[in-house]
Amino acid sequence: MLDFFIDINQKVKCSSKKAATAPTSSYDRLKELKELDESKIGVKGLSDSGIKTIPDFFKHPPQTLSDLKSKSSEPSTNNIPAINLSKVNTPDHHQEIVNQIKEAAKSWGFFQVINHGVPTSVLDKTIEAIKAFHEQPQETKSKYYK
Repeated sequence: MLDFFIDINQKVKCSSKKAATAPTSSYDRLKELKELDESKIGVKGLSDSGIKTIPDFFKHPPQTLSDLKSKSSEPSTNNIPAINLSKVNTPDHHQEIVNQIKEAAKSWGFFQVINHGVPTSVLDKTIEAIKAFHEQPQETKSKYYK
């Protein structure tokens, strides 16, 4: 099995040491997260490096995963909240839309915006630019990370 580590020059390296089935008591998750953050390579950089196993800091024991489940007694739906902005500038609907955004952000952490008025061509160009940025060499992208 291959593991990854980040050396002092902030390059991803792969080693052939056996991965532990679970992090040991000496495992320092915060240290590994800090090293990844300081490397400025991100998840795509990890993927591009050719790693073959999921790094331990992405793994969570079942007991913490159960903590992430909704504690609401209401049945959950799998629909991402869609916020309709078509009437956002009308006094009768503005506050209601703001409240929908707050609730979606609080409950889901994200939401879809519909009827926002942004032309499809602008959205397409934005997605192209994002993809082009992420396809650049790591050295080029890293100067934009803080």
